[in-house]
Amino acid sequence: MKRALILVFLIFFSSTVCASSLESPVAERVYSGTQEIEMSGMIGGIAIDIGAGNISNSTGQIESSSWPNIVEVYTATWCANCIDSEHVVDVLSQSTQVERLHYHREYSESQDPFGTEVGDDRWIERYGPTSVISTDGLERTPPSIVFNGEWMHTGTQTKGGVSLADDYTQSLSMGSSLPLDGLSSSLEWVASSSNNSEGTVSWTIGPNLESKHVDDYWEKCAMFPGATEYTPVLFVVENVARYEQGTNGLENYSHVIRDIHRLESSFTNDNSNGSASVTLPTIWDGADFRLVMAFEWSTIFAMEADASCGSEEGFLPSAGLFSITLVFLIASLFYRRK
Repeated sequence: MKRALILVFLIFFSSTVCASSLESPVAERVYSGTQEIEMSGMIGGIAIDIGAGNISNSTGQIESSSWPNIVEVYTATWCANCIDSEHVVDVLSQSTQVERLHYHREYSESQDPFGTEVGDDRWIERYGPTSVISTDGLERTPPSIVFNGEWMHTGTQTKGGVSLADDYTQSLSMGSSLPLDGLSSSLEWVASSSNNSEGTVSWTIGPNLESKHVDDYWEKCAMFPGATEYTPVLFVVENVARYEQGTNGLENYSHVIRDIHRLESSFTNDNSNGSASVTLPTIWDGADFRLVMAFEWSTIFAMEADASCGSEEGFLPSAGLFSITLVFLIASLFYRRK
């Protein structure tokens, strides 16, 4: 419901938070007269430190009430205004629990040594279409920040508040659109006895995550969604990597994504779990690898092509294909440019 109110304000009062789904402002597909609307995001963010890979470590079970907000940052060692946006996240993280994941440019990049193809591929796949709308054509541009896989900010101009801190705080306060009550998760790393760069990662999440559904503004006109789909994603992060040649003058770059693994899962007693052998990349410096487990989720709402979401009590117009598209196109126009 909070998301619906924000979109209403976007359209009627020009109050702006950069709303986005993972793949575009709204993912729509039409099959045999039925429209499908996808809502998606990121949850979890539980993490353990494993040194250079030789430290076995485990989180134990962590209740969802203690899960952090996931903040994904697209940055570069030459990006001067990235420092401003990242500093705001630094300040907010002192009062709000966050897990940060920093993507560095790889494709067509000659100055930044921390970029990875898997990182650029993932950013383009999940956030590229929204970034194109926000920036007039760029699939990936630093600085860009995504909160919980749902709310994107590009550039350093304010969107609705008097400062970036106001904008980011509003997005953080939204939390996850997927209800998380009653869930818990764990993560474990067992280092190889013969090779520091190899080990086994094990994880659990549950119970019954697939039965969680988004309680959103489509509920009056959409068919009840089927099971929520989710995929575990393991991020290998270097806590701090020093690069004195970085032209933005930062020198020490934090939360650097070094590799990403999409993992398979199985089910036991209503919990989803899995384990996989993982080979770590070569550490840049120090001994400060961190493993972060997050879960990509997606809920599909299906409605008849002639269904109407409007009501006498509501603000939103009829939710046929045209009006739904119009709502999100108008919302996307309020992205400010860098």
